[in-house]
Amino acid sequence: MSEVETKAYETIYERAFREIDEAIEKRDWFLGFANSVTYFEHFGYWLLRWYCIKEKVDISDRLKNLRVSTIALMLYLLRLIDTNTFTKINTIVKERNKLIHPAEVGLRYRDRKEKERATELLKDAKLCITKLKERIGH
Repeated sequence: MSEVETKAYETIYERAFREIDEAIEKRDWFLGFANSVTYFEHFGYWLLRWYCIKEKVDISDRLKNLRVSTIALMLYLLRLIDTNTFTKINTIVKERNKLIHPAEVGLRYRDRKEKERATELLKDAKLCITKLKERIGH
């Protein structure tokens, strides 16, 4: 099977983990954090949607344009994620924001990001995605 065919059979979870692992390997912190937060939004949206359907709450149309921080807060308040996962998601979102909106002029933050800290946070992102995946449909 070719690489293209193999990627076509990947689940979205496998793709998320592969993309994060590739970002760590390439030290592409911008892409790693940006993708991680995108996956938080995606899986968080689906977890909230599942919860609304299960509880017969008709607000799914209002979920579409929520920011990731709002999604994480809602998941936490509904007890769909624990305190640790909520804290990790918010920490990763803050790091993503520093990379997207650097406050410093000159040497860019994304070029100076410490490998150990960035790697640790991106591994935490994978754990958070796993937690979201485990909750969807349960």
